[in-house]
Amino acid sequence: MQKGKRQKLNEITIDGENEAPDLISKLPDELLHSIISFLPTKEAVATSVYSKRWSFLWKSLSRLYLDLYQINNHRARSLAIADKIVSSLSFSVDFFHLHHSPRTWVRSDYMLRWIDFLKNEKKLKGISLSCDKITAINFIRWFRVSKLGERIIHKFVIPKGSIFKGRFLQFVELNEYVLKNGLPFKGCVNIKTLKLGGCILADNTLVETLKSCKELEKLTLRHCSFMSTDVSIRHQKLKLLEIFHIQEQSFCLISERLDKLVLEDCVFSTTKSRILCPNLQVLQTNVASLPSLWGVLTESQQGAAITFSLAGALTVKRRINMG
Repeated sequence: MQKGKRQKLNEITIDGENEAPDLISKLPDELLHSIISFLPTKEAVATSVYSKRWSFLWKSLSRLYLDLYQINNHRARSLAIADKIVSSLSFSVDFFHLHHSPRTWVRSDYMLRWIDFLKNEKKLKGISLSCDKITAINFIRWFRVSKLGERIIHKFVIPKGSIFKGRFLQFVELNEYVLKNGLPFKGCVNIKTLKLGGCILADNTLVETLKSCKELEKLTLRHCSFMSTDVSIRHQKLKLLEIFHIQEQSFCLISERLDKLVLEDCVFSTTKSRILCPNLQVLQTNVASLPSLWGVLTESQQGAAITFSLAGALTVKRRINMG
């Protein structure tokens, strides 16, 4: 009798025919941990209802994906559930992604406590924070025409303090924030990859950030806005730079080790801009960026042999010469 019950539990019957047994439950715990780590955390926690064996598998997640909008419609309840999930983790966490509303920073200390806990207790290696994009876009549009914008801009500002300073943290991604200065990155000597998307950067913020991230190798700026008219990037160890959509800025790039540069939809002053990268090997761009880019490169990359890639065209290798 017991054998029959066990067989029914392990097999799926459709139209009177027996399908293959449930093989996934026979996988070793290590492999199951890896599989559920790629699920959104809400779904990973939901696997605990499958059986007693699955009850605690989610507590060993190595990748954490929290969307506070999807966890619960009520903000306070959503924060409480997420807090319980984070505090219940048993092992090291490689990557943490969080999507939240602007008010989460200013109305609770949950996010700061989670980041601090994961950095110091769970040896966090990578973090991606995303403020709600629709809310941010609506705010920016309103901010441009309202004199009261300064009163609520703090909702999008990364809090003060060395938030991203961690012994193991090497990857940081921020989407839809206001960066008033480089303090969040102070002492972040281990960060190798930094990605900023849809962020507003105040004067000297980028300069201060690059000075703090001394080991930085990869930098991506996507649809970022600069309060200053000058965009300056100087870094000795930077190897890859990607910039998407910069309009009417003076641009200065000096990097001795940079070997790949991606500039798309970038328009900047050719008379006030400068690119000096003696070891540049690959240049990727598009038609919109060519007028600005080519005028600057011909003055600063004399005799440099690079692989030139135009979006939608073949990659060619040519030597840039003056005259």
